[in-house]
Amino acid sequence: MKKCLIQQPSGLGDILLSIKIANHYIKKGHDIIWPVFPIYSNLNKKIKVEGINFVDFQSDFESKQMYQYLSSCKLSEVTEHAGTLFVPIKNSFHSSWGKSMQRFDSHDASNMLAKFLMCGLTHDNWQDYFEINRDYEREERLIKHLGITGEFHLVNKMFGTPPTWKEVLNKNITTPDNLLRVEMDYVDGYTVFDWIGIIEKASKIDSVSTSTFYFFEKLDLKCIPTIYSRNTSHRSHEENFSWLQRLSKKEYNFIC
Repeated sequence: MKKCLIQQPSGLGDILLSIKIANHYIKKGHDIIWPVFPIYSNLNKKIKVEGINFVDFQSDFESKQMYQYLSSCKLSEVTEHAGTLFVPIKNSFHSSWGKSMQRFDSHDASNMLAKFLMCGLTHDNWQDYFEINRDYEREERLIKHLGITGEFHLVNKMFGTPPTWKEVLNKNITTPDNLLRVEMDYVDGYTVFDWIGIIEKASKIDSVSTSTFYFFEKLDLKCIPTIYSRNTSHRSHEENFSWLQRLSKKEYNFIC
Protein backbone atom coordinates (compact mmCIF):
# COMPACT_ATOMS: atom_id res chain seq x y z
CA MET A 1 0.00 0.00 0.00
CA LYS A 2 1.30 3.46 -0.90
CA LYS A 3 2.27 5.81 1.90
CA CYS A 4 0.56 9.19 2.24
CA LEU A 5 2.16 11.81 4.51
CA ILE A 6 -0.12 14.63 5.65
CA GLN A 7 1.52 17.89 6.70
CA GLN A 8 -0.77 19.55 9.24
CA PRO A 9 0.98 19.02 12.56
CA SER A 10 -0.86 21.57 14.68
CA GLY A 11 -4.16 23.31 15.12
CA LEU A 12 -6.62 20.80 16.55
CA GLY A 13 -9.45 22.41 14.61
CA ASP A 14 -7.45 22.22 11.38
CA ILE A 15 -6.76 18.54 12.05
CA LEU A 16 -10.37 17.62 12.82
CA LEU A 17 -11.59 19.56 9.79
CA SER A 18 -9.08 17.83 7.52
CA ILE A 19 -9.87 14.24 8.44
CA LYS A 20 -12.19 14.17 5.42
CA ILE A 21 -9.10 14.71 3.28
CA ALA A 22 -7.33 11.75 4.87
CA ASN A 23 -10.41 9.61 4.26
CA HIS A 24 -10.26 10.57 0.58
CA TYR A 25 -6.73 9.20 0.27
CA ILE A 26 -7.57 6.11 2.31
CA LYS A 27 -10.26 5.28 -0.23
CA LYS A 28 -7.68 5.68 -2.97
CA GLY A 29 -5.60 2.96 -1.32
CA HIS A 30 -3.11 4.98 0.70
CA ASP A 31 -1.75 4.26 4.16
CA ILE A 32 -1.96 7.57 6.08
CA ILE A 33 0.85 8.77 8.33
CA TRP A 34 -0.02 12.06 10.00
CA PRO A 35 2.73 13.62 12.16
CA VAL A 36 1.37 15.97 14.85
CA PHE A 37 2.68 18.05 17.73
CA PRO A 38 3.26 16.09 20.97
CA ILE A 39 0.17 17.65 22.58
CA TYR A 40 -1.96 15.81 19.97
CA SER A 41 -0.08 12.51 20.00
CA ASN A 42 -3.05 10.75 21.65
CA LEU A 43 -5.40 11.41 18.73
CA ASN A 44 -5.40 7.73 17.75
CA LYS A 45 -7.22 7.09 21.03
CA LYS A 46 -9.50 10.12 20.87
CA ILE A 47 -10.68 9.95 17.25
CA LYS A 48 -12.55 7.02 15.71
CA VAL A 49 -11.35 6.69 12.14
CA GLU A 50 -9.85 3.70 10.38
CA GLY A 51 -6.62 3.99 8.43
CA ILE A 52 -5.02 7.10 9.94
CA ASN A 53 -1.90 6.80 12.05
CA PHE A 54 -1.35 10.00 14.04
CA VAL A 55 2.27 10.07 15.22
CA ASP A 56 4.28 12.40 17.43
CA PHE A 57 6.41 14.30 14.93
CA GLN A 58 9.29 14.27 17.44
CA SER A 59 9.27 10.46 17.62
CA ASP A 60 11.13 8.06 15.33
CA PHE A 61 8.11 7.31 13.13
CA GLU A 62 8.00 5.46 9.81
CA SER A 63 8.99 7.65 6.82
CA LYS A 64 10.26 10.41 9.14
CA GLN A 65 13.24 11.28 6.93
CA MET A 66 10.97 11.53 3.90
CA TYR A 67 8.54 13.75 5.85
CA GLN A 68 11.31 16.04 7.05
CA TYR A 69 12.79 16.33 3.58
CA LEU A 70 9.48 17.11 1.88
CA SER A 71 8.53 19.56 4.65
CA SER A 72 11.83 21.38 4.16
CA CYS A 73 10.94 21.86 0.48
CA LYS A 74 8.04 24.11 1.55
CA LEU A 75 5.68 22.53 -0.95
CA SER A 76 2.16 23.91 -1.32
CA GLU A 77 0.69 21.38 -3.74
CA VAL A 78 -0.05 17.66 -3.40
CA THR A 79 3.14 15.97 -4.60
CA GLU A 80 4.25 12.39 -5.20
CA HIS A 81 7.91 11.68 -4.44
CA ALA A 82 9.61 8.28 -4.58
CA GLY A 83 6.28 6.49 -4.37
CA THR A 84 5.06 8.53 -1.38
CA LEU A 85 2.20 11.03 -1.62
CA PHE A 86 2.83 14.27 0.30
CA VAL A 87 -0.24 16.37 1.17
CA PRO A 88 0.92 19.76 2.58
CA ILE A 89 -2.46 21.14 3.65
CA LYS A 90 -0.63 23.26 6.24
CA ASN A 91 0.46 25.43 3.28
CA SER A 92 -2.93 25.60 1.58
CA PHE A 93 -2.95 29.41 1.69
CA HIS A 94 0.02 29.37 -0.72
CA SER A 95 -1.39 26.68 -3.01
CA SER A 96 -2.76 27.58 -6.43
CA TRP A 97 -6.28 27.28 -5.01
CA GLY A 98 -5.39 29.40 -1.97
CA LYS A 99 -3.92 32.12 -4.16
CA SER A 100 -6.98 32.04 -6.41
CA MET A 101 -9.32 32.40 -3.43
CA GLN A 102 -7.34 35.35 -2.06
CA ARG A 103 -8.55 37.41 -5.02
CA PHE A 104 -12.17 37.29 -3.88
CA ASP A 105 -12.32 35.76 -0.40
CA SER A 106 -10.97 36.30 3.12
CA HIS A 107 -7.58 35.22 4.45
CA ASP A 108 -9.06 32.53 6.69
CA ALA A 109 -11.30 31.13 3.96
CA SER A 110 -8.33 30.99 1.58
CA ASN A 111 -6.41 29.04 4.20
CA MET A 112 -9.05 26.67 5.60
CA LEU A 113 -11.24 25.93 2.60
CA ALA A 114 -8.35 25.64 0.13
CA LYS A 115 -7.16 22.59 2.09
CA PHE A 116 -9.97 20.69 0.40
CA LEU A 117 -9.78 22.31 -3.01
CA MET A 118 -6.07 21.54 -3.41
CA CYS A 119 -7.01 17.86 -2.92
CA GLY A 120 -9.89 17.96 -5.43
CA LEU A 121 -12.54 18.04 -2.69
CA THR A 122 -15.07 20.34 -1.08
CA HIS A 123 -15.56 20.91 2.66
CA ASP A 124 -19.19 19.67 2.57
CA ASN A 125 -20.13 17.34 5.44
CA TRP A 126 -16.64 17.32 6.94
CA GLN A 127 -18.36 16.50 10.25
CA ASP A 128 -19.33 13.03 8.99
CA TYR A 129 -15.82 11.68 8.56
CA PHE A 130 -14.84 11.02 12.18
CA GLU A 131 -16.32 10.25 15.59
CA ILE A 132 -14.98 11.27 18.98
CA ASN A 133 -14.02 8.38 21.24
CA ARG A 134 -15.35 9.79 24.51
CA ASP A 135 -14.15 8.81 27.96
CA TYR A 136 -17.25 9.55 30.02
CA GLU A 137 -15.55 8.60 33.27
CA ARG A 138 -12.79 11.16 32.75
CA GLU A 139 -15.36 13.77 31.72
CA GLU A 140 -17.24 13.24 34.99
CA ARG A 141 -14.03 13.32 37.01
CA LEU A 142 -13.15 16.69 35.51
CA ILE A 143 -16.60 18.03 36.35
CA LYS A 144 -16.15 16.93 39.97
CA HIS A 145 -12.57 18.22 40.07
CA LEU A 146 -13.76 21.68 39.03
CA GLY A 147 -16.69 21.59 41.45
CA ILE A 148 -19.29 22.21 38.78
CA THR A 149 -22.90 21.88 39.95
CA GLY A 150 -26.19 23.28 38.69
CA GLU A 151 -26.55 25.60 35.71
CA PHE A 152 -23.31 27.15 34.46
CA HIS A 153 -21.77 29.47 31.89
CA LEU A 154 -18.77 28.06 30.00
CA VAL A 155 -16.21 30.65 28.86
CA ASN A 156 -13.21 29.89 26.65
CA LYS A 157 -10.82 32.74 25.89
CA MET A 158 -7.80 30.62 24.95
CA PHE A 159 -6.63 29.72 21.47
CA GLY A 160 -3.47 28.47 19.78
CA THR A 161 -1.32 25.35 20.01
CA PRO A 162 0.88 25.37 23.11
CA PRO A 163 3.72 25.60 23.75
CA THR A 164 4.53 27.28 20.41
CA TRP A 165 1.46 29.53 20.31
CA LYS A 166 -0.88 30.48 23.11
CA GLU A 167 -3.13 33.54 23.11
CA VAL A 168 -6.05 34.87 25.12
CA LEU A 169 -9.11 36.71 23.82
CA ASN A 170 -8.86 40.40 24.69
CA LYS A 171 -12.53 40.94 25.41
CA ASN A 172 -14.64 41.19 28.55
CA ILE A 173 -17.32 38.48 28.84
CA THR A 174 -19.87 38.78 31.62
CA THR A 175 -21.73 35.92 33.27
CA PRO A 176 -25.42 36.16 34.25
CA ASP A 177 -25.97 36.29 38.02
CA ASN A 178 -27.96 33.04 37.99
CA LEU A 179 -25.16 30.99 36.41
CA LEU A 180 -21.90 29.60 37.74
CA ARG A 181 -18.96 30.77 35.62
CA VAL A 182 -16.61 28.03 34.39
CA GLU A 183 -13.46 29.12 32.51
CA MET A 184 -11.75 26.64 30.22
CA ASP A 185 -8.11 26.21 31.17
CA TYR A 186 -5.32 23.65 31.18
CA VAL A 187 -5.86 21.18 34.01
CA ASP A 188 -3.07 18.76 34.89
CA GLY A 189 -3.93 15.21 33.88
CA TYR A 190 -6.72 16.22 31.48
CA THR A 191 -6.96 17.17 27.79
CA VAL A 192 -9.38 19.31 25.81
CA PHE A 193 -11.31 16.12 24.98
CA ASP A 194 -12.14 15.70 28.66
CA TRP A 195 -13.98 19.05 28.54
CA ILE A 196 -16.58 17.64 26.14
CA GLY A 197 -18.97 16.64 28.94
CA ILE A 198 -18.78 20.18 30.31
CA ILE A 199 -19.40 21.66 26.86
CA GLU A 200 -22.54 19.53 26.42
CA LYS A 201 -23.94 20.44 29.84
CA ALA A 202 -23.36 24.22 29.65
CA SER A 203 -26.45 26.45 29.73
CA LYS A 204 -24.49 29.26 28.08
CA ILE A 205 -21.29 29.14 26.04
CA ASP A 206 -18.98 31.98 25.02
CA SER A 207 -15.84 30.95 23.13
CA VAL A 208 -13.20 32.48 20.94
CA SER A 209 -13.01 31.00 17.44
CA THR A 210 -10.88 27.91 18.01
CA SER A 211 -11.10 24.10 18.13
CA THR A 212 -14.18 24.26 20.36
CA PHE A 213 -16.20 25.11 17.23
CA TYR A 214 -15.34 21.72 15.72
CA PHE A 215 -16.50 20.03 18.92
CA PHE A 216 -19.74 22.04 18.91
CA GLU A 217 -20.54 20.65 15.47
CA LYS A 218 -20.30 17.07 16.79
CA LEU A 219 -22.05 17.42 20.17
CA ASP A 220 -25.60 17.61 21.54
CA LEU A 221 -25.55 21.15 22.95
CA LYS A 222 -28.04 22.74 25.34
CA CYS A 223 -27.54 26.25 23.97
CA ILE A 224 -26.52 28.29 20.95
CA PRO A 225 -22.84 29.20 21.47
CA THR A 226 -21.50 32.70 20.99
CA ILE A 227 -18.23 32.73 19.05
CA TYR A 228 -15.81 35.67 19.15
CA SER A 229 -13.19 36.61 16.56
CA ARG A 230 -9.52 36.13 17.51
CA ASN A 231 -8.73 39.69 18.62
CA THR A 232 -9.52 40.82 15.08
CA SER A 233 -12.52 43.07 15.71
CA HIS A 234 -11.00 45.54 13.22
CA ARG A 235 -11.92 43.11 10.43
CA SER A 236 -15.41 42.86 9.00
CA HIS A 237 -17.90 40.20 10.08
CA GLU A 238 -17.48 38.54 6.69
CA GLU A 239 -13.69 38.41 7.02
CA ASN A 240 -13.89 36.90 10.49
CA PHE A 241 -16.77 34.49 10.14
CA SER A 242 -17.89 33.81 6.56
CA TRP A 243 -15.68 30.71 6.37
CA LEU A 244 -17.00 29.39 9.69
CA GLN A 245 -20.57 29.92 8.54
CA ARG A 246 -19.82 27.86 5.44
CA LEU A 247 -18.38 25.07 7.58
CA SER A 248 -21.18 25.01 10.16
CA LYS A 249 -24.40 23.06 10.21
CA LYS A 250 -25.55 24.56 13.53
CA GLU A 251 -26.60 28.03 14.55
CA TYR A 252 -24.17 30.38 16.31
CA ASN A 253 -23.99 33.96 17.50
CA PHE A 254 -20.90 35.57 15.98
CA ILE A 255 -19.29 38.63 17.56
CA CYS A 256 -16.25 40.48 16.16
